[in-house]
Amino acid sequence: MTVARTRIKFCGLTHVADVAAAVGAGADALGFNLFEGSRRFVSPDSLEVLTRAVPAFVVRVGVLVNPDRALVSAVLSHLELLQFHGDETAEFCASFGRPYMKAVRVASTSDALPLARMYPDARAILIDKLSVKQGEGVVYGGSGETMTWERVVSKTPMVLAGGLDPDNVGAAISTVRPFAVDVASGIEHKDETAGRKSTEAMNDFIAAVRQADMEN
Repeated sequence: MTVARTRIKFCGLTHVADVAAAVGAGADALGFNLFEGSRRFVSPDSLEVLTRAVPAFVVRVGVLVNPDRALVSAVLSHLELLQFHGDETAEFCASFGRPYMKAVRVASTSDALPLARMYPDARAILIDKLSVKQGEGVVYGGSGETMTWERVVSKTPMVLAGGLDPDNVGAAISTVRPFAVDVASGIEHKDETAGRKSTEAMNDFIAAVRQADMEN
């Protein structure tokens, strides 16, 4: 029997020790947030240090929100994949000669397909929860909020995000059947600064994903 393997991206890493723990846990990809409005923001200089700790065969992903071209150009050499998480056009996303993933913000996973068609060159579409905070506007990822899960069938690989944690990721995979899952707040220490990851939570998350793969 062939078991489908759901890929796993840990996002919002801010410390080298957490990078090492994430790699040790078995993450397929690591996300580094270059959006200054994020609690998990890392500067281009910090990105260089963090990505040096990532070994071969683990994908380095840069999370960008409505960036200017200068920022993307400055960080490009440290990344294998660009993740555009704002209101970028397909033309802008594709203009850097680097594979990209586009985030779409929705209330239900089923709402993602029409938006995904707007980005035909995307290597993947990340489905995140549409979250709006009073006085702040749209929250660009890492809100910890879940959405309504429904099965999504698409030729473009779908990456499920939004409020995932070790306790609910199995059910999410069983329902949506995504190509990959993406987690930030769900693997963090609850009593520490945002961005610090829990090794125990990372291991538990991966174990839950693998269990779901076996069962589905």
